Amino acid sequence: MTNEIGRRSYINKLTGEELMLRDCVTAIENLGAHPKLTDAVAAVQMARTCLADWVDLQKANDRPGK
Repeated sequence: MTNEIGRRSYINKLTGEELMLRDCVTAIENLGAHPKLTDAVAAVQMARTCLADWVDLQKANDRPGK
């Protein structure tokens, strides 16, 4: 474990796809409050996490010496 702040914590290091999912969460949250909207936000957040994990894996595989 390192003390460095991860890539996904910096908006300028997100991929275009990660930014789209981030914007999707904002759009859903702007619709109001309802349990179904909460479910939708949770689903998109899960997608964001999965995508970020994949992006990080791709970047790790692109490192020299791997």
